[in-house]
Amino acid sequence: MSPLTPVTLRQLMTLPMRRSDWERAAGAHLQVRIANAPVVTRRDAALDQVERFFARVETIGEGFWAAWRLDEAVFAECDLGYRCAYGFKRSVPCAVIARLAGAALIDLRLHCDPTPLPPPDALD
Repeated sequence: MSPLTPVTLRQLMTLPMRRSDWERAAGAHLQVRIANAPVVTRRDAALDQVERFFARVETIGEGFWAAWRLDEAVFAECDLGYRCAYGFKRSVPCAVIARLAGAALIDLRLHCDPTPLPPPDALD
């Protein structure tokens, strides 16, 4: 497995989610935290959480503002695009932090703007 870089992080975060790519990148003890949701600590459950989240957004990482690697972490700033209850497209800023152990992704955090995303049923 090659090390995660800002470029490969962006490739991972393309929609629709390619679960097989995430499974190759994820370490055995992957944990995920999205917005203000609780941390998900089991690998399969963490991948499920990422998959459910990506299903709710229309764009992620479109035009990364900045991305860089520092030691064992990759950081990126981007926008998340989604549709609100009335069908209007909205976007919120998001900071992505991906911590690594060697080449394996062990911690993914998606910190969205404090403006809450609408509940899943509001996106229909």
